[in-house]
Amino acid sequence: MINYPKNHQNNFWLNIVSFNNSIKKNIYDIHLYLLKNKIETRMIWFPCHLQKKMKMFENYNVKSTKGYFNRSLCLPSGTGLTKKNLDKIIHHLCKI
Repeated sequence: MINYPKNHQNNFWLNIVSFNNSIKKNIYDIHLYLLKNKIETRMIWFPCHLQKKMKMFENYNVKSTKGYFNRSLCLPSGTGLTKKNLDKIIHHLCKI
């Protein structure tokens, strides 16, 4: 296990699931469905180049970022996640 400095803490939200376009549900509805089943997810970060405060800065013509944002979620992860937790997450993701 990695030791972090005393004033830092990792949040372990690195695993992202991205749904393809054949899934007709809104990403927020998927988030609520998983939450209802006691699986906490988080929306991925809103693309920097689309944020109002960042409009004045140089950016590249990145067309696919908004699509990823609209169909991706951060999944729970970390050293405390058990096989039972993983099985539950997989089970509910497969039902979508």
